[in-house]
Amino acid sequence: MKRSEWHKMRQNQGGEFRIDVRRTPMSNVAAKSAVVAATAEAITPSELQIRIYRRDPKDEKPYNVDTYAVWEDLTSRTDFLNIVKSSSTDYDNNMRAFLEDNVLIVPRMPGENHWLDESELPLDVRYEIKSINQDGVG
Repeated sequence: MKRSEWHKMRQNQGGEFRIDVRRTPMSNVAAKSAVVAATAEAITPSELQIRIYRRDPKDEKPYNVDTYAVWEDLTSRTDFLNIVKSSSTDYDNNMRAFLEDNVLIVPRMPGENHWLDESELPLDVRYEIKSINQDGVG
C-alpha cells in the first residue's frame, strides 16, 4: 500500500484506531462480505496489525476476525535479509525506493481467535454492530 495513503489513514494515531478497509488492498474483503469494523494498532515499533471483523452467519461463531501485519519499516526486522532472499530479489536501489514509497500488508493465518461470538468482540465493535442494526446501514 502506498505509504502516503497509509499515513493519511493512520494520522499518527496511537493505540487502536479505526480504518476504512475500502481504502486498503483488502477492499475486496469489504466487497465480498459483511464487514462490521476494521481496526489497526501498533504491536511493535515497526509493525502494526489490522483486524477486519466480518459477519459469517454460516459459522457456529458468526464473527470472523482476519488479521494482517503492516510492516512500515521492513528493514528494521531481524529477518529482513531472509525475507529479501526468499522473495528472489536484492536489497538494491529499486528495493530501497519501493520500501520508501510503500508499506507492506501481509495476511496472517487464522488463529484460535478467528471465530468469535458477539460477546467475544471488542466493545467498540459490538457498539458498531448495534449501530448498524439500529440504523439499517452497514
